[in-house]
Amino acid sequence: MSYQNSNIAYKEKLRLGLFFLLTPLLSIITSFNRFHKSKFYSNLIWIFFTFLGSVFIYSDSSADSYRYAEWFQEFSNLDSYGKRGYFGSGLNLDYYRYFSFYFVSLFTSQPRIYFIFIALIYGFFYKSLLYNFFIRIKFDLAYRDVIAILSFLFILPFTGFIFVRFSTALLVFIFSLIKYFETKQIKYILLLILTYFIHFSFILPILAVFSYFLIPKGRYLLFLYLFSLLFSYFDFDTIRTFIENYIPKEIYDVKKGYLNDEYKESISVASEATNWYIQYRVDILKFSSALIIIIIYFRKGLKKLTNFELLNFSLYFGIIANIISIVPTGARFLGISITLIWYIIILNYINKGFPKFQISNIYSQILVPVYIFIIIVGFRYLFDIMPIDFFISNFILIFIEVSETPIINFIKGA
Repeated sequence: MSYQNSNIAYKEKLRLGLFFLLTPLLSIITSFNRFHKSKFYSNLIWIFFTFLGSVFIYSDSSADSYRYAEWFQEFSNLDSYGKRGYFGSGLNLDYYRYFSFYFVSLFTSQPRIYFIFIALIYGFFYKSLLYNFFIRIKFDLAYRDVIAILSFLFILPFTGFIFVRFSTALLVFIFSLIKYFETKQIKYILLLILTYFIHFSFILPILAVFSYFLIPKGRYLLFLYLFSLLFSYFDFDTIRTFIENYIPKEIYDVKKGYLNDEYKESISVASEATNWYIQYRVDILKFSSALIIIIIYFRKGLKKLTNFELLNFSLYFGIIANIISIVPTGARFLGISITLIWYIIILNYINKGFPKFQISNIYSQILVPVYIFIIIVGFRYLFDIMPIDFFISNFILIFIEVSETPIINFIKGA
């Protein structure tokens, strides 16, 4: 009997594997309710990232991925001496960029292959975090639970690999932190420390983790977090002066470009060119999650939440992130606290871990519209960077031709 079951499982995996090669997107969708049953299904997600890396559009000159494609081609054309010099020419803090460039350039100079490699690394941690998320869900899902899960896929964006360094560091950091607070295994702290070598700026969240273990815990973290939500409206120049005076000179000299007026202006111009729903996405996530936490607090349910200690850290780092969001690039760190808080909210929402969940639908009244908004914004952004091939292509067709026309242009008839 066990042999028969094993044989059936093998045939099922073979069938799904062939289906995946022919229709990657559809096979991922149809396997949605099985991700928690076996790592085989979560590994399909990992392989799916190679497909994403194969089809996404990086020809937009304003995108980070376009610049990485140019830098990689420049690097690939250098001789061995030039490549060693490249590491020492202002990139001495960008270990991940240099070593990923170097490794892939041993085999090819094609940017597309480089992005497939980056997507594979990003995908490994994404599928690991997603598997960790799914195994903690009680799989008796209502429609609103499915909407919640889909929104999480966009809160923790599966297209984040296109930003290469920062998004990868953010994902590894979040995965490591969640696993540490759930298991207390020191190996996840060590993995967390490695994010510094992916993106230099993660020295800040790493230090925040260690400082968190030293501070007293209490409800004051919640009140300070709520107050810190207003910091993004404070004056930038005051913070810049503080940073210029107190951070180490070696670090400031390397990264001072992020603090000058020209860079501040470029961020402002880019923000104005961004669609309103993307601009306000972060604010909606911040303030709606704060409202849910306040409701839970007054219902005396915070300490009963799954991952309460992780929530404490999320609030603590949220205070830091909200303060430094005044600096043009500091807002990127909001992604850590926002993702962690929503990981906890969605997990408790699906598992009905909120206080008075059964006798009050106030949680759904607040959260379901937010979930839907996040999904809509996520798809709209996806339409900007993915071609129509994303829906109809497969692992065979990508070797023939990949369109450079984004889905949004197809929809608009351009």
